[in-house]
Amino acid sequence: MKERRSFGIVLAGGAILVLVLSVWGPWASAQDFPSNQTTSSGAPELLPPNLPDGQGAPGAAEGTPPGDPNTEVLTKGAVHEAFAQPVVFNAAPGPVVAQRPPDPVDEMPPEQKPAGDHVAWIPGYWTWETDQNKFIWTSGIWRSIPAGVEWVPGYWSQVDGGAQFVSGYWRKTAEQEVTYMPQKPPDSLENGPVGTAPSPNVAWVPGCWIWRGDHYAWRAGFWAPCNPDWIWIPAHYVWTPSGYLFVEGHWDYAMQNRGVFFAPVVFRPGIVWGAGYVYTPAIAMDFGACQGCLFCGPCGYCFGNYYGPAFVGIGIYPWFEWHHRFGYDPCFVYCSWHYGPAWRERIVVDYRFRIGHPEARPPVTFALMVRGGGWGGPALAVHINVMAARGGGMRFERIAAARRAEIHRAVREQHMANERRAAEERANAGRGGGPFKSAAPHSTLQANAHAAAERNAAAGRQQQHQTNNNSRNTSQNSRQQQQRRPPPRPQQKGKSPQAGGHSSEDRR
Repeated sequence: MKERRSFGIVLAGGAILVLVLSVWGPWASAQDFPSNQTTSSGAPELLPPNLPDGQGAPGAAEGTPPGDPNTEVLTKGAVHEAFAQPVVFNAAPGPVVAQRPPDPVDEMPPEQKPAGDHVAWIPGYWTWETDQNKFIWTSGIWRSIPAGVEWVPGYWSQVDGGAQFVSGYWRKTAEQEVTYMPQKPPDSLENGPVGTAPSPNVAWVPGCWIWRGDHYAWRAGFWAPCNPDWIWIPAHYVWTPSGYLFVEGHWDYAMQNRGVFFAPVVFRPGIVWGAGYVYTPAIAMDFGACQGCLFCGPCGYCFGNYYGPAFVGIGIYPWFEWHHRFGYDPCFVYCSWHYGPAWRERIVVDYRFRIGHPEARPPVTFALMVRGGGWGGPALAVHINVMAARGGGMRFERIAAARRAEIHRAVREQHMANERRAAEERANAGRGGGPFKSAAPHSTLQANAHAAAERNAAAGRQQQHQTNNNSRNTSQNSRQQQQRRPPPRPQQKGKSPQAGGHSSEDRR
């Protein structure tokens, strides 16, 4: 009898345990992400050497809001091309992808943005991940726009056999027309710096081909002074279906002042675009932490776990190997100068360490990063609210819902502008003869940001005008009151005012 009773108790306990586990599992996975539990596992320090101790790569903080259930946030993927791009010496058409990319995601910027009227929202785009054989959404960015230029976004062009990505580029704002070069520029003659640097505070700027009347002429490279707040982007060419566009060199912000780029995402199967779903990026990437695992490939910069010969086989190299081998990396040049030779040596040591220690590589998703899961690599991402709250060199401000909606409309207009650019460049594909001009594509994104800046400036002038008027009115009222006030009585010699403000004679 006792054996039956014991068997029943064990059976009931087992059933309860199964029920608890079946309920707890989904519940736990739906909760907010806890604080980061990753450990170093002996991996070398990754941040630039001039940062003080204790300021390691940030992770997610407790209280991070739950993520969008429609997305899986990645900590591996492409850096938005408007945030940073290496310069390719020999521009060429991009690879043809057999699949057609989905329609652009309806994207809304987050309410936290870096402070300043020069900061604009640039929307995301689809990137083809060769190693995963699928499209990944590269989220939009907050970008500090350099003076005198505006961003012309890239687009996917439909071609025989699939789709081909046409890169974006920075265009001089003053230009009313752009010039297409049907003739491909000759292969670059750039072989790296000539001679020794004349001083420690200069960097080599590569040469390039320039069109001179009816032929290309080589413009040699040169040594140029470095600037701690600016990075020189050298002149280069961008391929388009209409021909090659020459992009003039310009000064861009240093990486710490350039803005915020957000983590790429994968959307769950079955999402229907245009059905009222709007995506808002929330997980920001820390570029300082990404420096230790930054790569260059067919899509430009990429970050995360791209370690091993399999990635080299598809053209993805660590950025210190790519520089001067396939092109010119202005960000690598800047960091090498700004942080010194020890910084480059540590980047190489970090890469070699992770080749032999997979556990020290960064996780591939944000969920793995914040939960730990045995990964000991650097934490590359943080929620935008945490980034804004922790302070540092970048100040943040909140934007109103009406302003976000205004940017949202500008993004939709920009998608239509991209389609017009694509149609025009496809129509001119295969055109022979010499260089020809076309109307310069303008950015609705930057026009929207300029309009907001002008409104802010006008509001500031109005407020200052009102303040000046109030100050003048106050001053005038003060003078009038002084004129109405009777003059004080002269004090008698030898007498002093009492505590009450009157002399004894006054009281009499």
